[in-house]
Amino acid sequence: MRPNGIERYKDYRKALLDGHVIANPKLKQPHYHFINDANTREANFRFDPSRPTALFCRRTPIQEYKLEGAMYTTSPDATEDALNQGIALSIARFPAVSRGYFDTTARTAGAIAAMI
Repeated sequence: MRPNGIERYKDYRKALLDGHVIANPKLKQPHYHFINDANTREANFRFDPSRPTALFCRRTPIQEYKLEGAMYTTSPDATEDALNQGIALSIARFPAVSRGYFDTTARTAGAIAAMI
């Protein structure tokens, strides 16, 4: 496992190549979500910190999109210990409701985020 699974996404073009899609790219937003449906489906079966469910980016005049963090979803039976092995939860907790983001999927136990 790599120490930081989102490091490669500092270049947003790599996120696009890995299957992330920008949600509402033409709508001006303070933060943009780069969503990866394949990673979301896989997260129902196993947690992989190198495959975030969504990336959080802000738009900049120079770099187009600057990575600010990532969100991961996990299966309902994942233990906190198992998640802590992938990402240190002491610095990455992301409860079901945080900063206005809601986890409404019935099959998802919760979400954690890694912020840069």
